[in-house]
Amino acid sequence: MFRFCHHRAAHYLLLLVSAAALTLPNLGRHSLWDVDEGMNAETAREMLESGDYVVLRFNYIYRDSKPALLFWLQAGAYHLFGVNEFAARLPCAMAAILNVLLIYELGRAMFSPAAGLLAGFVQITALLAGITSQLAIPDALLQLFTTLTFLCFWKAYTCRLMQNLPSRRWYVALGISCGLAILAKGPIGLALPGLILIAFLLWQREAHLFWTRRTLLVLLACWLTAAPWFILETIQTHGWFAKGFFITNNVHRFFRPMEDHRGPWYYHLVAILFGFAPWSVFFGPMFWQSRPSFLPKQAILPKWQSESAVRLLWCWIAAYFMFFSVAATKLPNYLLPLYPALALMTGQFLESWRQRQAGRRAAIVFCTGILVCASLAIAATMRFSSSFGMHLADDGLIKQWAWVALVPACGAIVAIVFVLWQRRTEAVVTLAATALAFVGAVIAVIVPGLESWRAPRQLVARAGALRRQEEVRLASYHYTRPSLAFYSQREVHQLDTEDEVQAFLRHPLPVYLFIAEPDWEPIRKEEKVSGIVVARAWDIHKNCCTLVVSNRQPAGQTSSRLVSSAE
Repeated sequence: MFRFCHHRAAHYLLLLVSAAALTLPNLGRHSLWDVDEGMNAETAREMLESGDYVVLRFNYIYRDSKPALLFWLQAGAYHLFGVNEFAARLPCAMAAILNVLLIYELGRAMFSPAAGLLAGFVQITALLAGITSQLAIPDALLQLFTTLTFLCFWKAYTCRLMQNLPSRRWYVALGISCGLAILAKGPIGLALPGLILIAFLLWQREAHLFWTRRTLLVLLACWLTAAPWFILETIQTHGWFAKGFFITNNVHRFFRPMEDHRGPWYYHLVAILFGFAPWSVFFGPMFWQSRPSFLPKQAILPKWQSESAVRLLWCWIAAYFMFFSVAATKLPNYLLPLYPALALMTGQFLESWRQRQAGRRAAIVFCTGILVCASLAIAATMRFSSSFGMHLADDGLIKQWAWVALVPACGAIVAIVFVLWQRRTEAVVTLAATALAFVGAVIAVIVPGLESWRAPRQLVARAGALRRQEEVRLASYHYTRPSLAFYSQREVHQLDTEDEVQAFLRHPLPVYLFIAEPDWEPIRKEEKVSGIVVARAWDIHKNCCTLVVSNRQPAGQTSSRLVSSAE
């Protein structure tokens, strides 16, 4: 793995094969998660259906919570592969794969080819990064362009100091990358990288570099990349999008919790310990060793460059961590843009230890021992917490999946044996391979294993509600699942009162009502309403059975399923 440590093509091939094997095979295997995946996939489908690539809509009404880049890519994937889960997730999977290559290039430029290779493996095998690479959410795109932003900056910065190639092209690329990050997620794509670079230059005592014409070049390239769509969207929605996106979904989201996504001050500390597992067990010795005075003295690159690289990574990690810890709205995926920095620091730490330039044998034995305990704890507590709005019906699945913990546990034991034999390279390779196997097992076994508890796709299929060529009406009552619109490919009306439910079921056209069983029970007892339960499925979000109620008797069914006051 490290013998040909300067061969970029071999490293690319190894990283591409590993990332693709982890990411691509299961993209279309399971249905969409609600809320975000279902809403994003349906927004792109309606974009393709209408041919309007400027104004964003969900459920055929204006949407103001996200920019357009992800939906453009998803619409293109739909055009090539059809409207399905695979196409909806493909852009994010490809972004995650490309991000691994950019991390490798940044690690190669900052430290060494071997450190870059290890950083790429750490990134794709961090638990949360691996899982989100298979989700149709814009975080993978934001990660990609955040890494590209810092790669462009580092190239420009080192070119200037070495008086080598002209750095202007890197500043233009930096601005374009920030613009694409804004189109992927919003102003955070420029604001935090800008803050990080200012802090880094201050630390380097080179703040004067920020106040140059090159900064204006970056801002101009960023503006030309991102502004046209925002301007067109704002004009066509008569200012509605700008107010909703910038004020409600950015400013208000920072100062008060939205969608009940709240948490204590230490929320992101806990989230990153689990999200960056299994590599988070190295945080202690890694951060200690990454202090400039502890850097390897016989590195491949000049000492000033290694120190500058570590300072940039420290600024990168600290800015994102502190910003989102202060923000009122909290979600684990908000910290994903700092994962590349953690991966680079981890890769350099492991490579330094492998080269016997830093760390001691006792430290790695201690860390791998922690890895065994951490992996067992992950398996024992592998449940979706209430912060995600999900509940398992029982603990049966937890016991069924406990074997997944054996993968990193066995790998850690083997790594300890190699350490005791003074074979450090084999120990590092073992840890990388078992981390890949562990995250692969989670993605291939645990995530699809929850499919039977996700109701929308099952309900639409069992009820026969996907009837594009017929006049039917769909609605939901206290059951907000955006993927219903995606799977039925039709507007789903939201009903708020029992009177609206009664009026909907008396509609002359065929109707399908999606409703939780506890909500349906009191309604069905009303004398004025009758309906036929045509499908049912367990919903992990509601932790109860959900129903599809229709006003038409499905073909082949008897009238015994008629539900009315006569029961």
